[in-house]
Amino acid sequence: MRAVEAPSTRALRGWQRRALVRYLSAQPQDFLLVATPGAGKTAFALRIAGELLADGTVERITVVVPTEHLKSQWAAAGSV
Repeated sequence: MRAVEAPSTRALRGWQRRALVRYLSAQPQDFLLVATPGAGKTAFALRIAGELLADGTVERITVVVPTEHLKSQWAAAGSV
């Protein structure tokens, strides 16, 4: 298992900052993020995971992806 980077250490794009504020203010049970390939969905999801872990909302995060390539991508992104 790899550690998620501290929530505040990665710079976010404008849309990611706005979505993060929206997510954290609403505290939804479900949240759907749709963006083009390479837009930063993985980084955004890791930021949300870091925030939820840091404030004790969750104790662990499980990421499920359909391919080995995406598994490697998530593992690399989470270990930066």
